Amino acid sequence: MSVDDFGFVLQGAAWVPKYLAGDFSKYFEVYSRYDMTIPDKDRPIQGKVFKTFTAGVNFYPIPRTDNIRISTDFAYFFDAESRSIVQPNTFDSVQASPAGDQFVIRSQAHLRW
Repeated sequence: MSVDDFGFVLQGAAWVPKYLAGDFSKYFEVYSRYDMTIPDKDRPIQGKVFKTFTAGVNFYPIPRTDNIRISTDFAYFFDAESRSIVQPNTFDSVQASPAGDQFVIRSQAHLRW
């Protein structure tokens, strides 16, 4: 049996305007993201939709390059992981849960060379 699960991500970002951050405006970017995982209706065990909203800020210590970035974000998981096809995963902070309303605060440092 084959199934076709679907999902989508809607994401947007903007640089912090100069009138809010002054000379530091070129260092900060704010973003938000909404994503949804939609299981196939033909799955033997019917899963429910799993939705996430994320909002965060990126800090670039060196202007005009993204080789170094520090990110902090807040993610809210609307739905119960146990009733969806989404599995617990420490890399994306989804914990095993019989109820929805989970949230996570993450901070990361990115280095590219």
